[in-house]
Amino acid sequence: MVCDQVLGYALDYTGKCNEICGDGILIKYPCDDGNNHNGDGCTANCQVEDGWTCKNISNRSSCSLNSPVTMTLKTLQKYPK
Repeated sequence: MVCDQVLGYALDYTGKCNEICGDGILIKYPCDDGNNHNGDGCTANCQVEDGWTCKNISNRSSCSLNSPVTMTLKTLQKYPK
């Protein structure tokens, strides 16, 4: 295999062929959402974050929160008309 010619793989600084994390192509990692940002379900190291579920859909990650987001109104202020 010529590493740089295979989609989703690249040579690292040691010359080893590795899957690219953050390119949006899911091969072996638990998730790859196409970026290297934390807080969106898939970490910068292509690991599923706590409280999230990521699924493989056509070699792409789709991540969703395990519980719905809830909002609570703390104060209500009345404005004059």
